[in-house]
Amino acid sequence: MTPETIAAVEAIVKENRCVTVHEISAHLDMSHGSAHHIIHDDLQFHKVSAKWVPCQLTAELRERRVDACQGLLKHFEAQGDGFLGRIVTGDETWVHYYQPETKKASKE
Repeated sequence: MTPETIAAVEAIVKENRCVTVHEISAHLDMSHGSAHHIIHDDLQFHKVSAKWVPCQLTAELRERRVDACQGLLKHFEAQGDGFLGRIVTGDETWVHYYQPETKKASKE
């Protein structure tokens, strides 16, 4: 596994985040295990909702996360358990509310 190979794998993943390890290994003519090792260990990508995403927090993002958690802790200490009942959590996924009218529509 050379730096050139790692860079090639990274370029493929960034071009198409839905690419599979099998497709990468076939495209670069390498073993499945080597491609998997590069993606997970060297590039630190993880599969989330069928997409490869980097799992890295910058120092600024870590600091912002700590600040947010400390703010939530202060609110909890001031307001108690009632505060926890008002928290809504989520990720960066956009969800569209849709109520299907037919069984066929529910599969879409």
